[in-house]
Amino acid sequence: MKMNLWKSVCIAICAAGVFSGNAETAGKTMFPLLPASLRMPENAVTVIGPEGQFEVDGKPRYLMGVIFYEGTPNSIPRPAFGYPESLKWLYENILDYEGTQRIGFDAVGTFTPTRWMNRYRKGHRAPYSPDQYRRPIDAGLPLYVDYTGAGWHHGGLNPKRDKTIPEEAFLRGHFMSYDMLHPVGRQFYLDMWRDGALVMKEHGAKPLWYELFNEPVPTVLSVSGRAEFVRRMEKKYKNIEALNRVWGTEYTSFRQTGNFKRLADNPVLNIEWIKFTEDVFYELCREGIQAIREIDPRPEAGFCIQPVTMRTKGINLYRINTLMNRISSSTGGGNSVQAHLLRAMADGKPISDGEMYTGSTRSGFRNAFLSQFARGFNASFLFKWDKRSRDWVTEKKGPDGRTVFDVEKSIALAKKSAEKFPYNLLNPWAVPTESLQGIRDAKRDIADVSVLFAPRDRGIPRRTALLYSVPTDRVAEALGHSNRRLLEYYSLALEYAHIPQDMIFEEQLASGRQNRYGVLIAAGVDAVYEKTPEYLRKFAQDGGTLLLAQEVLDRGELSHIRKDNTFPAIRCGREVLNAEAASFRWNGKEYTASLYKTTAPGAGWTPLAFIGKTPVLFERKEGKGRVLFLNVSMPMEALSAFLTDLLAERNIRPVCRVTDLASGKAAPDIEVNKAVRGGMTGYLIVNRGLGSRLVGFSPEEEAVFCRIDHRNADMPRRIVKGKDGLLPLLLLPGDVVILVGGSRVELERRFGKMPEESYGQTVKEGNAVLEKEKAERAKDRVVFQVDPNRIRPIDLRAHVNRAFVDTVAGDGKGGWTDQGENSLHGTQWGIQNCAGVPMEFIRVDQNDYKTCIVLGSRKHPEAPLAVKGIQVGLHVKNLYFLHATAWSGGHSFSYVIYYADGSVLELPIRDEIEVADWFWAAKTRRSTMTAHTGWLNSEGRGLYIWRWENPHPEKMVRSFDIVSQNRDSIPIIVAVSAELPSGEDAESRPLSWKRNGGTVELSEPFFLPSGFESGTLLLEVKAEQKFHIAGDKTVTVDPSVYRAENGWIRVPLPLERLLNDPRSALRKLRLTPAERVTVRSVSVLCRRTRAALDPRSGVMIPAAWNRMVRPRLAGDAVEFPISEKGTSWCGGFIRIVPPAAVNGGEIGRFCLQFNTLADQWGKHQQLPGIQISLKGTDAGGESVTTPYLPLKFLQNPDNDPTTWQEAEVNLSRAAAWRNFRFVDQISFQYRMVPEKRSGAAIRNLRFSR
Repeated sequence: MKMNLWKSVCIAICAAGVFSGNAETAGKTMFPLLPASLRMPENAVTVIGPEGQFEVDGKPRYLMGVIFYEGTPNSIPRPAFGYPESLKWLYENILDYEGTQRIGFDAVGTFTPTRWMNRYRKGHRAPYSPDQYRRPIDAGLPLYVDYTGAGWHHGGLNPKRDKTIPEEAFLRGHFMSYDMLHPVGRQFYLDMWRDGALVMKEHGAKPLWYELFNEPVPTVLSVSGRAEFVRRMEKKYKNIEALNRVWGTEYTSFRQTGNFKRLADNPVLNIEWIKFTEDVFYELCREGIQAIREIDPRPEAGFCIQPVTMRTKGINLYRINTLMNRISSSTGGGNSVQAHLLRAMADGKPISDGEMYTGSTRSGFRNAFLSQFARGFNASFLFKWDKRSRDWVTEKKGPDGRTVFDVEKSIALAKKSAEKFPYNLLNPWAVPTESLQGIRDAKRDIADVSVLFAPRDRGIPRRTALLYSVPTDRVAEALGHSNRRLLEYYSLALEYAHIPQDMIFEEQLASGRQNRYGVLIAAGVDAVYEKTPEYLRKFAQDGGTLLLAQEVLDRGELSHIRKDNTFPAIRCGREVLNAEAASFRWNGKEYTASLYKTTAPGAGWTPLAFIGKTPVLFERKEGKGRVLFLNVSMPMEALSAFLTDLLAERNIRPVCRVTDLASGKAAPDIEVNKAVRGGMTGYLIVNRGLGSRLVGFSPEEEAVFCRIDHRNADMPRRIVKGKDGLLPLLLLPGDVVILVGGSRVELERRFGKMPEESYGQTVKEGNAVLEKEKAERAKDRVVFQVDPNRIRPIDLRAHVNRAFVDTVAGDGKGGWTDQGENSLHGTQWGIQNCAGVPMEFIRVDQNDYKTCIVLGSRKHPEAPLAVKGIQVGLHVKNLYFLHATAWSGGHSFSYVIYYADGSVLELPIRDEIEVADWFWAAKTRRSTMTAHTGWLNSEGRGLYIWRWENPHPEKMVRSFDIVSQNRDSIPIIVAVSAELPSGEDAESRPLSWKRNGGTVELSEPFFLPSGFESGTLLLEVKAEQKFHIAGDKTVTVDPSVYRAENGWIRVPLPLERLLNDPRSALRKLRLTPAERVTVRSVSVLCRRTRAALDPRSGVMIPAAWNRMVRPRLAGDAVEFPISEKGTSWCGGFIRIVPPAAVNGGEIGRFCLQFNTLADQWGKHQQLPGIQISLKGTDAGGESVTTPYLPLKFLQNPDNDPTTWQEAEVNLSRAAAWRNFRFVDQISFQYRMVPEKRSGAAIRNLRFSR
């Protein structure tokens, strides 16, 4: 009966698509025992090398591990399905040594039991089964011991149930349930640590790690905490008058310092409380280490805490890790910035991640391990080795009365569990079995380059460091400032410029650690310890370069403005809100930037660069070195370029160049880790962008390079051939590419003979992949067809105020709309595909339990009515908003867009048009809606995505606000993504000007910057009749050929139509007749390559045959509206000036995107029978014309104004086309006109082979 049950289950599972392959042999063939050279020796002695790496048998080894979490020793053995019987050793057993060596693990971990709680309980007893802890210990691998204080584990004591315990001993914080300062609460923690160590000792275990806390968020906001705070403040300040002078208060006794209602009311109080919390947590951890050492005194026993983020309030990251001899990352390992931060604390100490996430694909597992290995981690432990079968395995009575699996119901529940817990790696509906092969792939790849990358010292000098300031963090927390985020921004700018970097804490300056570096960057550092300015001054005097980036060390530790400002002798004022995007020139190069703050430099400062007449880059000589102050905000690419040029002055250069293979421009978001040892060079290259890229990789070395990838079992290693020092590489999103370089002899000695892959072959295969991805996106039935490489998620972390799920309805402080269980369940964090657009969902426990913006309304008065100043800082083609409402109705809220030139645009968001109610997201979409269903959970609840098409993509969007209309409807915003303009080679340069009668005079002459091939003057004007614009030449402008917005039109004019030489100076413009024209803005759109068919470039001039169709420009589109007089065969045309160069013999298609215009009733109708004709000249200058050719739609046209359809004209049908060398006119004709006149719009015009 059992075998028949399993066969029937396997048939059902294969039909469901979870498991594929021969079920009977899968267990043997999918996970054979690894070769001895890859296996971790059983019961091996693991030591720590002098640099902090783990070593086994004298060789450095990166440990790939897994932790068996609370309850998994009991839940894993429970029978389930979704896998064949031959894999029960994997799915229904805690892995023994052989099992770990089949999967590829080097280390294991376990939670400690909660038996210590039984001494405090009456009646209810915590279960304890010695066997469930013995199996991980008996695996014979390095052991990680995790004390989690979560409410379902060590935090499980409850005063309501365990009534003998005083309620004051409890203080609920994230994974910290007990009051650290109450004697009973503190004893709970000590008992937890001692008993866990005792259990390990009883089983003969010798842990390599003890993790004291998992994701702790300490709090001391209790009676005990307030009393201790008062005591410590009195000890520090001695008398109340001294405290009042510092705090700005009028207390009469120290007791009043602990009687506050809100910490936020006094920033000094807030900072002192943060420091107090840090001290108490530090003292508790110190006692915890002592408590464990009483049981386990071995010197090799290690200790760490796993923070939920690297900036957890109440934890001084640097100080707490001086206690620890193991350094743990935050949950999930973080990004490259965190890796540099960990390294700064880890001198001689191993770095590990006790909770690594992988995704659900084979490559996801491989890349997760390889990514942390590349960043210098010494051990990584998978989260989470469990199937949580109690959630989804259900049974029923069979026809014969026996108990059998209820397969259909179980599968539905398993899928729901996978949605809620996608990280349960043994739920086959969350992670297919085949994906676990990625662990073995990573094991093989790492083994090939371990000698290069496993040691902490990679042989690469790091001569640049960024300063991490704990005081700046505290002050930012107390004052609500965002400047502390600049540290990460500048670090990523260096990372993507491929310049090796370190970090250094303020606390390390006293030891002289800064003298290891030539350049020190203090990005966003405003508050500092008392001695920090002098340490930094000494660094500069001794020959260092100090860059003060956007802040100037002008506050003390408690947020006061420093009185002694002899160094750096400069003050910052208020931030310049919505500063105009511009550029500054330094050392012959130009950088896009905008003014950051007002400044007051003291003596000794010399301005080096200006925006207009305002200095933005200053220098001050100090002894043998210098101090620089940069007072601008910059886009990431511009900042990377500036830092690269600045560091080159100190002969600090990138370790490589990575460029887009097609354009030759720097490829963004590429992380490179390099190592050099024993005549070999290794590169681990990761694409951190959202889309695939074909890049050219230019290493420093002249060497032969091989590529390593054991996913390709037939060719795991191959020689990659380059051209002119450039290696072509296809980089998939998140994928780690491994290159090893050296002499051919050395490579073959290490890896054996390898096949070669030619430059042309790599490029051909890479382009084929990109084309396939593009075709798949086009076929994918999603609303929006976007190139993920052009998507930039907007960071909402500093602005969100609610979680997706509420716990207590109506308490005024919960999540979502404060309705308890009536919340949005099943959300996952990270990048999610929403109707074709990558959108970022915030992880709740890494952002103070806030994931979305919920605004106030009449039904929800507790929430704020507006969120302001959400930074964008990009030229955008479109913004995508993922949002919803509750109790929808009418105009719910608005987005207010702020352009960098000072102009503002309000976008009203109306229910049932741009948004709708989250509760009904799965229901049929109304025809009136321009929003689409963007994300749904398994309950049919969800979010809508709405696209705003930027009418001015040439202008930078600096920021936006979200403003509620304070009606019944509750606005909810979850994510925002920006889509970059398709012309990434274009930059807008706003110009300063003044009007003098009929003349527009520029504040300073404009020259087309070097590196740009063409420029288009953009004038935003209001005019009702034709007028003339004159530079060296005169141009006539007809306002009727531009679509107006509130009366304003944007006129694009190529510089060559105004100037005799487009590279000469543009100084002024004459307008005639002057009284007809009002000017609002003047800018120049600079392009590195000519845009032959872009309406924004000014080369396309609409013209009408008659009054039936009056073509007009509308941003990046050309519209052909049909008037009431329009009849069949009406149309219009576009003149191309100058003509677009083509080769008709090589081009076969004219491609475009198509949309419909609204009729007089606001409806959009399909328009059949559209045809197009092209006119131009041949090689001899003779006129040639194609007949009218039908427009063929590659996607079904619809009536939705928010979606554009791809369409094309087959030019090869026209014999005359072969002779075309230039196109100077495009004619557009309607063969049939609908009864209700509307029209069409076209954009993204291009020729294709």
